[in-house]
Amino acid sequence: MFKEYDRISTTDNELATIKYIGKLPESIWGPDVIALGLEWDEAERGKNSGSIEGVSYFKTDIEGAGSFLKSTNKKIVKERYDFIESLIRQYANEENETILNKSIVFGTKIAESYGFHKLNSIQSDFKNLPSISLERKNIYKSFNNIENSKSILANLVNVTNLDLSFNLFNDLNEVWGIIDHLPNLESLNLNGNRFFNRESTPTTIHPKIKRLKLASTNIKTDQVTKLVLPKFVGLRDLSLAGNQFNDADLVDFTTPHLSLEDIDLSYNKMTRIPEFLESCINVHSINLAHNQIKDVQLETNLEKIYHLDIRHNEIQDWTTIDKLSQVLPNLKLLRINGNPIFKDLSIEEMLINLVGRFECQLYKDKSNTRLCKINGSFLNEDEIQNFELYFISKVKLGVYRFNMRSERWNRLMTKYKMAPKPELKPQTIIKNQLSFKKIRLVVHLNEDTKINRVFLIDNTVLRLKGIISKHLRKSILKINIFYFINEFEESKELKIKQYLDDDLALLDSFGFYQQQNLYVSLKEITV
Repeated sequence: MFKEYDRISTTDNELATIKYIGKLPESIWGPDVIALGLEWDEAERGKNSGSIEGVSYFKTDIEGAGSFLKSTNKKIVKERYDFIESLIRQYANEENETILNKSIVFGTKIAESYGFHKLNSIQSDFKNLPSISLERKNIYKSFNNIENSKSILANLVNVTNLDLSFNLFNDLNEVWGIIDHLPNLESLNLNGNRFFNRESTPTTIHPKIKRLKLASTNIKTDQVTKLVLPKFVGLRDLSLAGNQFNDADLVDFTTPHLSLEDIDLSYNKMTRIPEFLESCINVHSINLAHNQIKDVQLETNLEKIYHLDIRHNEIQDWTTIDKLSQVLPNLKLLRINGNPIFKDLSIEEMLINLVGRFECQLYKDKSNTRLCKINGSFLNEDEIQNFELYFISKVKLGVYRFNMRSERWNRLMTKYKMAPKPELKPQTIIKNQLSFKKIRLVVHLNEDTKINRVFLIDNTVLRLKGIISKHLRKSILKINIFYFINEFEESKELKIKQYLDDDLALLDSFGFYQQQNLYVSLKEITV
């Protein structure tokens, strides 16, 4: 018979936790029906939050994830297994037939079903298993009888990977009872179970386990801190995705693990970058995707983090982006798409802004090419330079908002040997805005001749070339027009040209100042 906090599965592979067992008003199902109040793992399947006809019978952790079923409902899967039973069911096939001249004491229905000889054969093959995968096998506990299970557990000494995801566990101690017999385990997947216990019996320390997955377990941070982390002292990769964590849950969260390198906190409910990361001195990868992050309040730079995933959050302004770039100065891999600030930007414009604002640290791939990765796109050194130079030009033209007193801006200026800020006369810094229909350009035809003329901002480059063609009496096919991105720099060591090579582009698209200097050169035409 079920009891509260037992886990169940259904014939259509849905999982739920029993939060109530008892009767409902007779008007629902009659006087003698026993109801199960369930909280579904897939909240969308729920119909209420544990109340019916105005009476609350239980409370769901997630709003609207509850419903009631009759205890006799045929959709509820009655079969539930311990780890040993499920292990044999999964790996008992004809290919495991070997001869082992010894018998075991195993007085359960498993022995009755398979026979002692077959079990001996299966056990011998267990010694060669490096990985055990028992996902969705309706396992609810470790074993029914430890004495009867010892002979099988003793043969699992070479298992390094154990997948127990999406089973019916509700107590961490049951899991510990299994892995304490797997001395060489390195990876443990517990995703999709639910753990409610707040205390743990003394168990073996597992220094060899490097990867632990606790996603969608609704585990609490105090359970992680007190029951989980002390057991896995060599942990490198920890997944806590989809556990409904908010900012308050993580205030007192700490991890003493100097070995911890990768943390996954995606699909939670945080609104800011968690402060506990400041104490994780060796973490180099953090996944914060699909939260509600809109601000950065860290006081310490996270200099060792080189991989950040912060997709699909609530970042709405460039100030937050610039704070991120400041506290994460050494990123090599960045995923940040899906935030509101990028809603109306093209992919190229998004990349320009991100490359300009973040210090992209390059790494070498197998072909010795230096790359960084932003939103899934690999960028080489030339692409980064082009994006940075274009970003600089747009900032100086006032098209992009950026703090010219920031460290990032100073590094860009140093990299391209530019002055931090152009010193322009007041009459030269009237920015071209959409409200202005005219712009005055100074076109230098050669070293001695220039024309000073007003153009409409919706004129094309081709129109501009046509006017220059008349002055020079040269074909427009022989005309190149360019301007200098760093026009106002005192240093002439590196003057960066930007060509107007798209004849159909509008003058307005370049963000020119009033009195913008343009330069003309002639090109040879080969037939």
